[in-house]
Parts: sequence; C-alpha cells; structure tokens
Amino acid sequence: MKKLILTLFVLASAVFTAMADTDIIVMNDGTVINAYNLDYSSKDKCYYSLDEAGEQMKFVNKNDVMIIKLADGTKIDPAAAPEAQKEAVAENAKPQAKNPGEHAPVTHNAIEPDFVELQLPKYKKGYTHIIKLPERTEKHILVSDGKDQVLNMRLIDADKKLLAVTRPRYVTEMKKNKVKYKETYYDIVDCVIPDYVMVGNDRYTVTEIDDYVFFPEFSGGLINVPKSFLRSVVFPSTLKKIGTGSFEYSGLDKLILPDSIEEIGDGAFWSAGSTNFSELYIPKTVKKIGENCFRALGPNISYRGYYQGYISSMPDFITIGNCNMYGIDEEAVESYEKKNR
Repeated sequence: MKKLILTLFVLASAVFTAMADTDIIVMNDGTVINAYNLDYSSKDKCYYSLDEAGEQMKFVNKNDVMIIKLADGTKIDPAAAPEAQKEAVAENAKPQAKNPGEHAPVTHNAIEPDFVELQLPKYKKGYTHIIKLPERTEKHILVSDGKDQVLNMRLIDADKKLLAVTRPRYVTEMKKNKVKYKETYYDIVDCVIPDYVMVGNDRYTVTEIDDYVFFPEFSGGLINVPKSFLRSVVFPSTLKKIGTGSFEYSGLDKLILPDSIEEIGDGAFWSAGSTNFSELYIPKTVKKIGENCFRALGPNISYRGYYQGYISSMPDFITIGNCNMYGIDEEAVESYEKKNR
C-alpha cells in the first residue's frame, strides 16, 4: 500500500520534473531520471543517456526501478516479462476511437431581448422515475436555429453564463380567478442542441438538459401512444449532464453521446430507440449513470427488457456484473468486451 501511494505521488511529481518528450525512470527511492535513448530490453539493467547525443551512456539496476514512463505516456513495469512490456507499448499506440458525433460548435441566437423570470407551479412527472419540483422562480429564454426549431433555455448560472435546455413553457389561463397551468411539449423530429447561445453580445454555454425535457405528449384514449417522436438529436460538445427521463419514449435511430458528458440521470433513454436503432455510443468520460438509463432501447432487447444491441463505446465501470442496473444486458457487454477489452 505504501509503495502504491509513493508511486502515485512520484508520478504526479514527475509531470512537473520531466523534460518535454523525454522518457522518465522513477526509482524506488522516489528519484526521477529524465532519460534519453532509453533501452530496457536487458534482463537486469536499464540503459540511458543524459542527452540526445547519447555520448555518455549510464545504467540503473531494474530491481531499483519502480516504473518507467515513456514520452508518449506509456507506463512500463521493468519487472514485467518482455511480452507484457510490448503489449503495454502496443496498447498505448492504438488510435483512440473518434466520437462519431463530433461536429463543429453550433451557436443559436435568443429570440427574446433578455431572460424572462417565471413563477412556476409544483411539478410532478414520470412513468418510470417520478420527479417532483416545488413552486419555484426560474429565468428562461427562447432560442432559435433561424428555421423552425425553437428551444426553451433555463439560466443555471448568470456569472458563469451557463444554460440548460428545459421543457417548453407552460400555457397559463385564468379560470375562476385562478391561474391555470397547462404543460406543453416539444414537437421536434430532428433536434440540434447548440453548444452556445448568443443573448445580445453575451455568449452563454449549454451544459445541461433538464429532467423530462423531450418526454412526448401522448394521444390518450384506449391506445395511449406518443403523438410525435424525436428521431435524431445532435448533442453539444459542451454538455455535462442529462436529466432523468429526458429522452424517454423518443424514437432515436442511434444514440451518440458527446465525450464531454459526465452524468446521465435515471431512465434518461428508457425506450428511446426506434425500430431501426443501430448504435449506442457511451463515452468513457461518463462518471455517473442512473438506473435503467438504457432499458428497452430499440428493438434488440432481452426478455427482461434490457438492451442487447451494438455498443461502440462504453465506460470501463460498466461490466457484466453490474450492467443490468443501467438497463444493459450481459450479452451486449460481453460482445463489447470481446472486441475492445
């Protein structure tokens, strides 16, 4: 345990100590050596020079070396077998998978001169996960792509200029001298959520999607089905958080989440895939995923309702042992691990 703590401390220190594009030898006593022309192929010694010319070669005994960190970031255990060392170098050399949803930053303009302060009623929503909000005051602004898409944004932080995509505004009317609130819904087929919003000369950054934002309106009657489906969504590269049930009962053909995302709420994509759903991309940067987040996503599901389809990227904390809690079947995780781990 002490050696592990020392290793972490020394490696952190080595970032500041090492020269640019230089291999690093970290000794057991904490000494950091900036090494040129490093050769660790010998059975018991690591050879190196103090300059690029390599005129004066030196060596250290491998038993005295804690770890080697190559200039490209690869970490080598000098005590490991040569085959394992080669695998470490080869693994680091693999190109990182590019997010298929990458795109140039999108900026939309506010269609109101400033934020509107709204007094909102108590809110209760959800089929799979119930959320409750008290009466509250929020500042909203309407944003347009210049065509037919209008989104309602909630001000998160005025100083940092942060916004969240939120539900459409309530329709209010007077009935018997009382204000009556009627919830409205987005009717958008292909949604592009902007990275930035211009309000006058000020640029705001979109970092969140609120709870149940794109939850559809249902027709009612004997067959209660959504009146319309969201078919595609382009997420901003600035997005950090997606709320509970945000895209529940959408009809997405694929789900490519941005590498910026850190947190996804409960049931956010429950039953959110169309009958043509083909790909799920969950970036490795995600730190927290809510329960049943991807349950019943698309037509390819297990008898328990867990997603069994193609996963092109997935964080390491999702394993065969815990994937069901996220709504993903073991079969999908096993298939992913065979190809990627």
